[in-house]
Amino acid sequence: MARSFSGANLVTSIGGLSGINGGDVTLAVILRLNATTGGVIDVRNSGGTSISTINTDAGQYYYATRGAGEFSTIMASSTTDSWHLIGATKATGTVAPRGHKYVYGTNTWSHAAGGATVRDDTGTPGASGTVRFGLLFSDQLNGDLAAAAVWTRVLSDAEMELLPFSLAMWHGLSPAAFWVFDQAATGIALNDLTGNGAQQSSLSGTSVATAGVPLLSYGATVPMVASPSAQSIDLGQAVETGLAQPLGRMKSLTLGQALATEAGQQVRPVRHLPFGHAAEAVVGGAVAPAKSDILGVATETAMGQPVGKAKQDTLGQASALEVGQPVAETKARLLGQAAEASTAQPLARTKAGALGQAVESGTAAPIAWARAVLFGQAVETATAGIATPAKSDGIGVSTETVTGQPLGKTKHGALGQAAASETGQPVAKARSRILGQAAEVGTGQALTASKVRALGQASAAETAASVAYARAVLFGQAAEATTAGEADPAKARTLGQATSVETAEHVGGLSDVQLGQAVALETATILGRVKQRLLGSVTETAAGLALARVKSATLTTAIEASAGGDLTAQKARQIGQAVEVESALPVSTNEQLMLGQAVSAETAGAFAESKAGHLGVASEQAAAWPTDPRKERFLGVAAEGSNAFSSDVVKVRVVGTAAEVVAAVVFGLAKRHLLSQAAEFDVAFAIGSGLHVDLGQAAAVEEARPMQTGRQQLLALAVEATTAGRIWRRPRAGSIYQGEADVAGTSGEAGVDGNWGGSARRREA
Repeated sequence: MARSFSGANLVTSIGGLSGINGGDVTLAVILRLNATTGGVIDVRNSGGTSISTINTDAGQYYYATRGAGEFSTIMASSTTDSWHLIGATKATGTVAPRGHKYVYGTNTWSHAAGGATVRDDTGTPGASGTVRFGLLFSDQLNGDLAAAAVWTRVLSDAEMELLPFSLAMWHGLSPAAFWVFDQAATGIALNDLTGNGAQQSSLSGTSVATAGVPLLSYGATVPMVASPSAQSIDLGQAVETGLAQPLGRMKSLTLGQALATEAGQQVRPVRHLPFGHAAEAVVGGAVAPAKSDILGVATETAMGQPVGKAKQDTLGQASALEVGQPVAETKARLLGQAAEASTAQPLARTKAGALGQAVESGTAAPIAWARAVLFGQAVETATAGIATPAKSDGIGVSTETVTGQPLGKTKHGALGQAAASETGQPVAKARSRILGQAAEVGTGQALTASKVRALGQASAAETAASVAYARAVLFGQAAEATTAGEADPAKARTLGQATSVETAEHVGGLSDVQLGQAVALETATILGRVKQRLLGSVTETAAGLALARVKSATLTTAIEASAGGDLTAQKARQIGQAVEVESALPVSTNEQLMLGQAVSAETAGAFAESKAGHLGVASEQAAAWPTDPRKERFLGVAAEGSNAFSSDVVKVRVVGTAAEVVAAVVFGLAKRHLLSQAAEFDVAFAIGSGLHVDLGQAAAVEEARPMQTGRQQLLALAVEATTAGRIWRRPRAGSIYQGEADVAGTSGEAGVDGNWGGSARRREA
C-alpha cells in the first residue's frame, strides 16, 4: 500500500534532523511517478528555506541545498520506470552528490556522481524545522510514495542496494528519520518509525494508493531462489555447501584445496580455485580481497582499506609489502628474475634483483630511474632531482650507497675496489669500476664528465669548471688527476714513459727539457716566452707584452738578465750545480738546473721560491700563494711539483724519455721528447707553428695555423725559427755549438741512453 500525491503535500516536524546542513547526508525514497515535475522530499529550516532536498523537473532528479539555489542532477526521472527507489548521498564540503536508482521492473541498479559540485548549507533546520513531502516551491508531486528515510551519514553503494526488498534493512541501517506510507486511511497520521519524533504535523490532500510496491516486505526476508542442496564431490575437488541464510554463504573445500569462508553481505563474492592456484577470501568490506598461495606461488593478503594491497612471496621469491595509494602496483617474478614492487607514488618504481644480479631500489620523484648491471660489471646510477637511490653489489663489484640528504651521495667500494665518498651538487655523477681498472670520481658542477679506459690505457676524469680536467693512467703510462678549480692540473709519470699535462690560463706554462737536447717553444697571451737550450749552452728569450726576458749562459757560467717591466733579475749558474732565484712582481720564475739533468719549474703567484740542488739528488721546495709543495729529485729521475695561484702542476720525468702534453684555454702546448730525438707538438690558440728538423742539421720551418703547431727535432743540433707573431730568430751553429760538448752520445761524455751517468767531460776541438 502507498500514499498518492496530486496537488497535495504532507508536512512532519523535524525530529532527529535538526542538525543537518546538507553535508554527510543520505536521502532515499520509494515512489512511482505520473509526471516528472514536483518536490519529492525537502528538509527545511524554520523560515521555509530548503537545507537538503530531492526533486524532479523536466525528466531529471536533482539534489539541492541553500534554498535550492545550488543543485546538481543525480539521475534521470521517467514515468515509464513505474516503482523505483531514488537516493542521494552527499559528503561534507563542496563536492558532487552521488545518485542511486533501482528500477523494480527491470531489476537494475544505477550509481553515479552528480553533474555539479554543491556546497553545504550555511545553517541547520533547528528545532523548528520541518520535512515536506510532495512540494518544492509551487511544484507539487504527481505520483505515489511508499517509503522514505534520511540518514545523517553517507551510505555506500552496497548499503543502498540492501534497501529495495526489505523495510527491516532500512531500519537496520539506523536512519535518523524513517517513514512508511502504508496507512489505510489519510486520517491516520504518518509517524517516524525511528522514535526520533519526526511525526506528521499537517496534511493537504493526498489519498490512499490502490497499488503497492512488488516484493517489498515489512520484515520477513524477500522470497529468493531456493538454496542449493548439499553436494558431495570426490577428493581433490572443491566441496560447496549452501546454507539457507538469504544473504550469507559458506563454502568448504576438501583436502588439497584452499579453505575460504565468507560471512557477509549480499554483494560480497567468494572465489575458489583448483589445487596449485591461489585461494581468495573476502572478509569485511566489499572491496577488500585476501589471497593465500601455496609454496612456490606468490601469496597476497589484503585486509581493510579498499585501496590497500599487501604481497608476500614464498621461498625463492622476493618479498614485498605495499600498503598505499590507489595507483600502487605490484609485480612478482620467479626465481632468477627480479621482483618488482611499486609503492606509494604513482610513478615510483622499486626493483630488486635475484641471486646473481644487482639489487637496486629507488623510491623517488617521478623522474627517478636506476640501472642494475650483472656480476662482474660496474653499477651506475644517475638520479635526478631529489631522488636518493641505493645500490649494493656482490664481491668483486663496487658497492655504492646513497643515503640521506636530497643532494648528498656516498659511495662504498667492495673488496678489490677503491672506496670513494662524494657530497655534491644535484647533477654530480659518480662512476665505479671493477678490479684492474682505474676508479675515479668527479665532483661538482653541471658540466662534469667521466672517462674510463681499460688496463694499459689512460683513465681520465674531467670535472666541473670550464678549463679544469683530470687524467689518470695505469702502470706503464702517465697518471694525472685534477679536481675542480679554475685550471688546476696535476701530472705524474711512471717508469718508462713520461707524460705531462699543463693547463694555463693567461700567463703561459712550464717548459722542461731532457738531457741531450732541450728545445721548447711557449707562447702565452700576456707573457710570451721562447726558450731554446743546447747541451752546455743555455739561451732563453722571452718576448711578450708585459715582461720580456733574455737569458744566455755559457758552459761554465750562465748569466741571465731580465729586462722589461719594473724588475730586473740577475742569475748565475755554476758548473756541477745550478741554483737560481728570481723574484718578480707579476710572475715569479724559479729554475734549477743540475749537471746531467735539466729540470725547470715556474710558479706563478705573489711569492718567489728558491730551489737548491745537490749532485745526485736535488731537493726543491716551492712556496706559493695558496699552498706549499715539496719536491724531491733522485739521481736519474726528476720529480717536480709546483703549486701556484691558479695553476697547480706536478711533473715527474724519467731519464731517457720525456713526453709532455700541454692543454690550455687561451693557448695549449703539447710536447713530446724522445731519447736522442725531441719531437714537439704545440697546440696554440692564436700562434701556431710547425717545425721539422733533419738529422745533423736543425732547420726549422714554422707554419702558422690558428689552432695547431707541430715540431719535430732530430739528434744533433736544434735550431729554431718562428715566422708567427713578432718573434723571429735563427741561432748560428758556430756561436752556440762551438764544439765544446759532444751531443752524439758516442764519446761517453754525455750519454743519452736513459741511464745518465751524472758527469760531463769537455772534449777539446
